Amino acid sequence: MCSQLRNFLDPTTQLGLSGALVGKGGSVFVSTATQRGGQETTIQSFHTTRFHQRMIVVGVPYSEQRLLNMDENRRFSLWGNDSGAGGDGAATQRK
Repeated sequence: MCSQLRNFLDPTTQLGLSGALVGKGGSVFVSTATQRGGQETTIQSFHTTRFHQRMIVVGVPYSEQRLLNMDENRRFSLWGNDSGAGGDGAATQRK
């Protein structure tokens, strides 16, 4: 996770301590310019924050059959959704 996002999230600790986020659902959406750009690692580090806030982390369940399709690259995982962008920042076409 980039330092700017961490600096934005750190003050939300008080929300977790006060119980304001208990039972609320939270997920993460990331974007990258490469296929293996650390998307899952970024999502997992964000989930750590959600756990500290006492939120319910929501991801893509194993029951999602498209996770099992290895014929083409899919832009999501069990950890959360992501989008891809080319090196120029233009969105890649999803299948």
